[in-house]
Amino acid sequence: MHTLIEQHRADIAALCHRYGVRQLAVFGSAARGTDFDPATGDADFLVTFTAEANHDLAEFANFKDALEALLSRPGRSGRSRGGRGKPQYHPPRHSE
Repeated sequence: MHTLIEQHRADIAALCHRYGVRQLAVFGSAARGTDFDPATGDADFLVTFTAEANHDLAEFANFKDALEALLSRPGRSGRSRGGRGKPQYHPPRHSE
């Protein structure tokens, strides 16, 4: 994992708690850390919300914006249903 994310781990955890995120997984170059360019790279995350969280699109966007502001860079956050390409937002399924 890239040091940019490691440095903000506690703040990321606080954001996850605030927005009802059960699991946040980093992937791509930011996860590998070896080929991540801090000047131009974005950070890719997959998000799983708790069953109790308000998971409408606006709240998802608020979480994404807060994460981008914390890391001072654009990010792609979303829920993927196993498709290829960029993650996309999909309303959560309750599986708990």
